Amino acid sequence: MLESVTAPTQHSSAPIGADSIEWVIFGDDWGGHPSTTQHLALHLPPTDRIVWVESIGMRAPKLNWVDVKRIAQKAGRLLDARAATSGQGLYHRPGPAVDVVSPRVLPWHAMAGARWMNARSLASSIGSRQATGWPGARVLLTSVPNAAYYLSRLRVDRVAYLRLDDYAHYPGVDPQLVEESEALMFERAQVVFATARRLLPPPPYADKGVYLPQGVNWAHFAQAQLEPSRDRVLGFFGTLSSWVDAQLIAAVARALPDWELRLVGKREVDTPELDRLDNVRITGAVPFAELPALIGDWAAAWIPFRINALTEAVNPLKVWEYLATGLATMSTPIPEVAAMVPRVSVSTDPSEIASWAQRVLEEDSAQARAARREGVRGDDWSVRAALLRDRVQRPEGGG
Repeated sequence: MLESVTAPTQHSSAPIGADSIEWVIFGDDWGGHPSTTQHLALHLPPTDRIVWVESIGMRAPKLNWVDVKRIAQKAGRLLDARAATSGQGLYHRPGPAVDVVSPRVLPWHAMAGARWMNARSLASSIGSRQATGWPGARVLLTSVPNAAYYLSRLRVDRVAYLRLDDYAHYPGVDPQLVEESEALMFERAQVVFATARRLLPPPPYADKGVYLPQGVNWAHFAQAQLEPSRDRVLGFFGTLSSWVDAQLIAAVARALPDWELRLVGKREVDTPELDRLDNVRITGAVPFAELPALIGDWAAAWIPFRINALTEAVNPLKVWEYLATGLATMSTPIPEVAAMVPRVSVSTDPSEIASWAQRVLEEDSAQARAARREGVRGDDWSVRAALLRDRVQRPEGGG
């Protein structure tokens, strides 16, 4: 039951007026990784300000090593205010002032007593960070549905829900908690942003839905070289988790014995079938700033996701980032990526993927890479953040 509050991590001299927005954003741990919610927040105008509420969790902890480790990591962040400012290294651009709050919450959100205590704690910690006499609107934006339990205690004018995943199918969360809190959030929010079409709210809330696909820090990834590498490297960056198809990766590795399949990111699952293969290289996560240079010797990129209830509602950030570098991209046919054909290729057949990789190696050019890059210039996070901001100010909310 610790709380850490940092001072604003960004400051702006821009004048504050009636069009400015004070945001209360329920998201992940600030600076922990370059998440969708943080990308959007950092591209809001400098006249706005943000009270960023770090993760309140969607799972009741159990007495196992994984949860003990997670609690210890969270406690470490709460005790070290410096951790909350690390995300500012993602961008060198003017943005809104950000106050980061690590709230005191009990993780048992399904229990009425815990919700009562959490509501009081959140109202106090958030309210103390909101600006006195703010001239513009106050908007709550949440990427976690269980924030719905605490809306009535918070000083905001409008509520927006940013639905990033089908959370009920997300590993480790409490599906009953998600279903109950999402129903409440659909009812109480004025607008529901969905990064995938399958995440748009169901009737009777469909008119609140706004499709807001993932975006890309275009200028950052456009730093990657355009001249194609002739190294036989097929790459993936992202978390190696349960939704990554290790069996497919192994099959493609066997179909491309003279290639290296390079997987860059945190490993959350055991992959013995990959560890046995000499041409599969698994490395740890790297800082966001290093990604464009890291993938300079890749011939092509791919997204080897399983097709299941979770990934059918996923719009992967990495597809936009791959394209902004100019890389030819292959994916399994998850719906949001399949809708991007022919800008990307899709297959689950190892021999087809291997043949595609060989063609890319032989035929790719700087001109082709430049065209792929240019094709996602208009999908920059600044464009997505402007759309989000415009929609929350409309009286009707969605549309």
